[in-house]
Amino acid sequence: MLTRSLSDGPVTIRPAEPNDVAALVAGRDAVFHRFLGPGDPSPSPVACIVVDGVVVGWVDHDHERAWLADDEVNVGYHVFAPHRGRGYATRAVRLLLEHLAIDTPWRTATLLIDAANERSLALAARLGFERVADLDGHPYWKLDVDSVLDPVDPVDPVLASVAAYTAQADAYEATYAPRYAAIAERFATSLPVPSLIVDVGCGPGRDLQRFVAHGHVARGVELNPVFAAKARHHAPTVERDLREVGSLLPAGFVDGVWAAASLVHLTQAEAGAVLAQFAALLRVGGRLFVSVRSTGARGWLDEPDGRRWYEVWSADEITAAVAAAGFTVDEVAPGPYTELWAHRTTGAGGS
Repeated sequence: MLTRSLSDGPVTIRPAEPNDVAALVAGRDAVFHRFLGPGDPSPSPVACIVVDGVVVGWVDHDHERAWLADDEVNVGYHVFAPHRGRGYATRAVRLLLEHLAIDTPWRTATLLIDAANERSLALAARLGFERVADLDGHPYWKLDVDSVLDPVDPVDPVLASVAAYTAQADAYEATYAPRYAAIAERFATSLPVPSLIVDVGCGPGRDLQRFVAHGHVARGVELNPVFAAKARHHAPTVERDLREVGSLLPAGFVDGVWAAASLVHLTQAEAGAVLAQFAALLRVGGRLFVSVRSTGARGWLDEPDGRRWYEVWSADEITAAVAAAGFTVDEVAPGPYTELWAHRTTGAGGS
């Protein structure tokens, strides 16, 4: 039983209370019912997820499952629809794992996930769960809860790195305004007008403005709320984690995906999964531009405007990752930031 609140700063989990029932029931939607069923009319999860004083979901665990060993416990969670895609579920489940490690006898956490639940599959991978088997056709994952207490940084590097742009958002926008002009021009002119271009990790919207000026239909995806607000001045932009971009639009719906320096804060494993989502979104023949950091060291970097985590790729590594995601690589330009052009081929992205 959770008897205290746990917080990592933005997200808090606290014991559920009787007066939370109305909010927990009201937060159910089609996604909830698809993956979790009808739901208890009087839910009493282990904890509510709270952000800025508002209940945005819940986390829970239980041991009453036939497949669980004596020291295992199954974990569940739900984030209300308006609050998805912002990393709250990842943070809340991590806090629950810390509670399990410190306050309970359970040593192994499990997740049984519907194979169609892409968000939960991504969450399991981000938190370090290992897929060990399938139960009744559903992926089954396990994690040693003590591993969350190991002396590693508990912060999701992507969320922390993106948040670091907020304090100097105006200065960042001014500094980087001239960048990628010629490359964006080339990308825009490589597609028939009008084409649907998704700028993933669009920042304050510099390239959205360029694509719109060329007559294209541009859409932005940006996790930083300050950048997302700026980008909306140029084109419709959703505030979402790019690691979930595949859930935002139908498969085969997009003509171009633009990812200029958007993957720099993701591990290579995370980026590989995102590239596969890009492929699924693109129509056959749809175009991709991606640039990644190829200098410096992998890990945390203290910069004048904040502390961020960076991945470093060789030209061969990013080429192999893009090809593995189902693309034909058309051109690679090595440099401090390796630039790569590709197009989707038939059957890419697992579709």
